[in-house]
Amino acid sequence: MGTPGPELTLTRDGLTDYVVVIPARPTPQEQKAAGDLARWLGEMTHVEFKVVPDTADPIPTEISVGRTSRLNSARVPQAEEDLGAEGLAIGAQGERLFLELKTERENGGKSRGRPLHPGRAHRTGPVIMLV
Repeated sequence: MGTPGPELTLTRDGLTDYVVVIPARPTPQEQKAAGDLARWLGEMTHVEFKVVPDTADPIPTEISVGRTSRLNSARVPQAEEDLGAEGLAIGAQGERLFLELKTERENGGKSRGRPLHPGRAHRTGPVIMLV
């Protein structure tokens, strides 16, 4: 276990400033992960989380999913981790949350039907609050 990252509040009093950002040309896995994330955050909070491409103007309150232009320009050490064939890295910079995912399919292997393998999750990152 590493040191926890910053505390991020994604919703407060039924409102959010956050959007989910995907690459301009997302992989099917990035697209599904972003859609699922937006859906489940919405289910938990009754707040809509929009999914936007990384060609949209950046804002400070973003959840970046996959290899977005935001991630490429950020200094997020978790994104440099070797995720192996399947894995997840979670990092934060300011109020931005970064989720980097890797699947076997991206590495030329065959997917087992699961987008991520929980044993390869990077275990340091921000604390996320939904209030």
